[in-house]
Amino acid sequence: MTSLPPPESEALGPTHPVIDRSLPRPAPTLAYSWRNYNPDAKLFYLRDHEKANLELAQLRSATALGFDLEWKPTFFRGARENPVALVQLANATTIFLLQVTAMKEFPSKLAEILADPQIVKAGVGIQDDVMKLCKDWNVPVYNCVDLSLLARTVDNARWIGKYNSPLGLARLIESYEYRLMEKGKITRSNWEAHLSKNQQEYASNDAHAGYILYQRFISMIPVLQSSPDSVWYTFNMVSGRYLTNGGHQWNAQNPNYDPGPLPPPKPPRQRKATGSGSHNGDRIAKETETTTWKPRRMGKDGQTHNSYQRSDQQRGPPRGPPRKHTIQGTASRIGSSAPHPSQSARGGGQRYHPRRENHPHNHRSLALPDRPQQAARGATIPATSTELSRPSISTSGENTTVPNTQIRTAAAS
Repeated sequence: MTSLPPPESEALGPTHPVIDRSLPRPAPTLAYSWRNYNPDAKLFYLRDHEKANLELAQLRSATALGFDLEWKPTFFRGARENPVALVQLANATTIFLLQVTAMKEFPSKLAEILADPQIVKAGVGIQDDVMKLCKDWNVPVYNCVDLSLLARTVDNARWIGKYNSPLGLARLIESYEYRLMEKGKITRSNWEAHLSKNQQEYASNDAHAGYILYQRFISMIPVLQSSPDSVWYTFNMVSGRYLTNGGHQWNAQNPNYDPGPLPPPKPPRQRKATGSGSHNGDRIAKETETTTWKPRRMGKDGQTHNSYQRSDQQRGPPRGPPRKHTIQGTASRIGSSAPHPSQSARGGGQRYHPRRENHPHNHRSLALPDRPQQAARGATIPATSTELSRPSISTSGENTTVPNTQIRTAAAS
């Protein structure tokens, strides 16, 4: 019986890890927890600067720390961003949650650790975090490692694309640890108040995951054909500037990084022909088409009405002559007894609407009396049944009263 060759991982030995380039796996179902890596690890949640200075003395011998920040979110547009509230540091045995907004002053030991160039501070999106920490608390941070850049440097075959394109912490943990980083509303909670158990667990996992990923990526360097330069993913934050160890301006760049093939270009947009567009058609087709207008309907009298539509059946404002809303025949009816054409026996002074005639909610009576006709000039006004008197002016200037009976007698003669 022939013996099979040992797996590649065993041939290289336990100190030479192999980069996993297998097919994609299904999404993980186990949640990430720092307790699964070291059940004896200690968690310190500190709100007093004096106690923080005493406990941070345990990190004097640390060489690398997972780093993360949290602050209270703002829910109003244009509101000023809140300062950093929580600083998270983690290694294999200890996790520190330092709520600096609850302290009287920024802990001096914490400032020393952040400014120590011998201690690595590793995190995802650390460039923005240390910039905000430097602006809010005026604290420099040295030896910062961006895990997104480090992942692209040591595992270029997996991560193609732009070099400085960020990679999320949950995505990296899923790819290298096959664990699920649970995110939810807790990320937008109040980090200035006293932290709950869920908040402490979430903040601890973020910092601890940064430390685990850094150790994983550093262990991949011996497998690479050439050792990468640390300046490709490491920088210092001093006075709001990204600097190298030599004090020069730092930029995220890697000359040996292969971004992979360029994405295929997008196909050109095809312009639709005139008349084939819909209400939500292509804007280019609307701009290039020739619009013609035609009458929408024809009346019984053979005349076209002032209602138009586009020939391509698209919505739009009418381009025909404006509709006139003037009262026609007003001048011709002055001094005439002829009623308005809109008046009829059905409605009198109201226009007749066939659709409203039998409507159940139509409370208006369409059977109104005819509009009183206007008398012609020079005609005698007939008297009513009530005997009234009207004043008359004489030539002598004296007012006399003439009964209405005399007016009717004179009209009869």
